Amino acid sequence: MRELGAMLATGGVLMLPILSLSVVALAVFLERAWALRLSTVLPRDFLEQVLDDLAAGRIAEVATACENHPSVISAVTAAGLEYHGHAREQIKENLDLVRRAEVMYLDRYVKLLGAIAVLAPLLGLLATAIGAIDALRGPESALSEALARALVGTAAGLAVAAPSWAGFAFLRARIGRLDLELEDAALDVLDALSGTAPRRLERRARTAEAGVREGA
Repeated sequence: MRELGAMLATGGVLMLPILSLSVVALAVFLERAWALRLSTVLPRDFLEQVLDDLAAGRIAEVATACENHPSVISAVTAAGLEYHGHAREQIKENLDLVRRAEVMYLDRYVKLLGAIAVLAPLLGLLATAIGAIDALRGPESALSEALARALVGTAAGLAVAAPSWAGFAFLRARIGRLDLELEDAALDVLDALSGTAPRRLERRARTAEAGVREGA
């Protein structure tokens, strides 16, 4: 702790905002990583039950399940239920609209990580520049030591920027994958609402039929 305090003191006053950015970046990453769990966004058991109920015409049960089961796919399904009985294109339009809105909501705060990855090294370079100016104004005998201390700002900025950018890239990739899975699930819901067997149920039926044949 003493060494950390000495390093912060050496880097100058700009080390405080750099340290603050590191705390914010960590908090954003942990919060988004927790919020982007598959069980929160697209719980498989819930989706399978919804598709089964829709296929059986149990619309009221599906509506109640969506109200009692907060998740992204439940919000998307509820949007489709609002247009149940309408033309397929109307249902699809509303499903896509809500899905895109939900994905945008999943993406909140993530761009902040990208901003921190850019801002932190800039603050570090500024701290180094200020330290270098002070070093050049001091005695020549202490120049090398003063410049070494000035570089602490750059090192600190890069130390914050690298994991921030890695976290940003990881979360954006995660959101992209979830968006694709939500699109596929929304199409299954659309098929069920428009009277077409969802592709997922068709795959399940084919798998069961293949199992029966193998057993025979």
